[in-house]
Amino acid sequence: MKTEIEWTKGIFNNTYQIRGDGLSGHLKVNTFTFAATGELGEHHYSFKTKGFFKKRTHITHRKSNRIIGEVILNTWKSKAEVIVNGHSYFWRATNIWLTKWQIADSQKIYIKSQTNGFSTKGKMYIEELDFFLILTGLYIKDCYLRMNSIGA
Repeated sequence: MKTEIEWTKGIFNNTYQIRGDGLSGHLKVNTFTFAATGELGEHHYSFKTKGFFKKRTHITHRKSNRIIGEVILNTWKSKAEVIVNGHSYFWRATNIWLTKWQIADSQKIYIKSQTNGFSTKGKMYIEELDFFLILTGLYIKDCYLRMNSIGA
């Protein structure tokens, strides 16, 4: 069953508000680092990135304080690998402006997202409701927007 979720973020704000299909949550990114915390429903995660040219992000389940996944950001291209429980998902921008992106594995596309030109609001079209992938996809989008603005 397809689910549609909307998110909003003010231009000078560092918090994404996530709403849709009875869900409510947020992703708060640190303006000066690639760290973030996110909550969606009863699911709470933190994201902490290390490295400069090869950025690796550990994703921690905040209630158990266990690392449950990892994101490997490709600094030179707008794509990333998400590894959770030994399974790989791939995040990639589907246009050069980073206003469209998706998360897929080798079998299917799980999330497609479309953003307005200012990245202040967007929609996600989700095949299977996965709180982890929703927050992780939005986190990766934010990382690439910040990396592109730093390099501009």
